[in-house]
Amino acid sequence: MRIGDYSVIFDGRECPLAVIRTGALRPAAFFRHHGRNSGQRRRGDFSLAYWRENHRAFFERSGYWSEGMALVVKEFMPMEILWLCLDVTCRPG
Repeated sequence: MRIGDYSVIFDGRECPLAVIRTGALRPAAFFRHHGRNSGQRRRGDFSLAYWRENHRAFFERSGYWSEGMALVVKEFMPMEILWLCLDVTCRPG
């Protein structure tokens, strides 16, 4: 992952939703992450509390969790919204 890289975001059915471009990468401890870009992902209520709750749950399921754990925070810019997943026929390959 490098600044300027493009990525495709997929939904839970592995259907493409958007193309994003990495704008910044910065190290941060979990408890110090300010959540400035937490609303970019358009999930939940876009709050820092929502971001922390869901990311904590993800890391706990993965077997690694601590308040001070190191993160690489990826800030990104949406480049293209792909409306392909509105099609109910979209299924993983």
